[in-house]
Amino acid sequence: MNACAPAGPENAAAIAEIMGQSAPTGERQVAFVRCNGGVNAAKRYDYVGVQDCISATKVAGGPLECQFGCLGFGSCVAACQFGAMSIGPNGAAVVDKDKCTACMACIKACPRHLITLVPASEKKVHVACANLDKGKAAMSVCSQSCIGCGLCEKECKKDAIHVVNGVAVVDYDKCIGCKMCTKVCPRDAILPIATAEEKEKYKAVKKAQAEKAAAAKAAAASTAE
Repeated sequence: MNACAPAGPENAAAIAEIMGQSAPTGERQVAFVRCNGGVNAAKRYDYVGVQDCISATKVAGGPLECQFGCLGFGSCVAACQFGAMSIGPNGAAVVDKDKCTACMACIKACPRHLITLVPASEKKVHVACANLDKGKAAMSVCSQSCIGCGLCEKECKKDAIHVVNGVAVVDYDKCIGCKMCTKVCPRDAILPIATAEEKEKYKAVKKAQAEKAAAAKAAAASTAE
């Protein structure tokens, strides 16, 4: 029943009824591009060849310093038959969730394997980076790369995000959409990106908590004496 994703849940349920089977369950899935680099990614050279990602990779591995980044030439856009893919204003591919049918044509078209299926819910967070390099190496090729610092992992109270092979990965079964990880990410690599106001508010709360804990510790020490 799940073999034809473009049919959608209503048609899948109708097909299941005709076949005397149970309708498929589970949250709707959509494509997601694990890169938000685009113009934020450093270039090695200007590519002027065929405007296609696969063709671009044939020329010294592609024009980006980041070997994990979206090339932005639209192979996924050309592959999508539903108009759900486009190149965003920052030069990286983006998905229109309302139009996406999870047919996976874009996934097969991406030569860097950057596109995956994720829950369509707006409550979930997504890591927009696939760079497996750590720290300075990742930082030098893109201003929005995940550097594997682990702050998101430490902040998450639901054990829903972990650094795996140098890049943060979300466990969607555990993620409740609190978005605390977005507020501690120093690279804005987790979407939706927290606003400056949200980050400042978060810092103020953490500071107040630390001061309260310190005061309580001092009071306890004084009592013990």
